[in-house]
Amino acid sequence: MATYVLVPGAGGDAGYWRYVEPELRTRGHDVVAVDLPGYDENAGLNEYVDIAVDAIGDRRDLVV
Repeated sequence: MATYVLVPGAGGDAGYWRYVEPELRTRGHDVVAVDLPGYDENAGLNEYVDIAVDAIGDRRDLVV
């Protein structure tokens, strides 16, 4: 099955996906829900990408 990478809007947290994540897992998918640093005014797209890439690790077959 696929790995779903759930990314909220800028500065959002993974809790936005609290209803979607369990449904995907029930269907046999791996899920990575990412928290983004909304508290950090200096964090931008590069930092957000780094956080997502770190959370994904070595998983493959991604759906973002």
